[in-house]
Amino acid sequence: MKFFSFALVLSLLLALNSVFAETTAFTKEEMIKFVEEAAAFAKEKGKEAALAEFQNKSGKFYRHNGELYIFAYDMKGVNLALPSKPALKGQSLWDMKDPDGVLFIQELIKVAKAGKGEVRWKFTNPATKQVEPKIGFSVGMGDWMLGSGLYVK
Repeated sequence: MKFFSFALVLSLLLALNSVFAETTAFTKEEMIKFVEEAAAFAKEKGKEAALAEFQNKSGKFYRHNGELYIFAYDMKGVNLALPSKPALKGQSLWDMKDPDGVLFIQELIKVAKAGKGEVRWKFTNPATKQVEPKIGFSVGMGDWMLGSGLYVK
């Protein structure tokens, strides 16, 4: 009977873990679709309305408790929207490097100037406080770009 109770509790814990994991995790494909949705929104509503929505933590482009959001930069690396760190809005992050020396803002802009694409870098994950690999996707919007990223294990 004790084994049965233990097995039941373990099964419930594993089931709950998978439920919570599914509600907070997202795939690279979902992130790319999210960025493309944001680009379509920006084309429809215009740059200023889109940037305001991207910066809004209660808006449609801030999901999974802040794990998935849209960032935006001009083509010189000045931040236009970053809901996770609003104090950086208006600041140039052109020279920001990851621990391996990757100038990831410049790389995101480079692929956006070519249309759209993927960039990999490392960054401190606010959830774990550890430097982790990250993959981002950015899209060019003329004189600015938008994108998103996710931590990968």
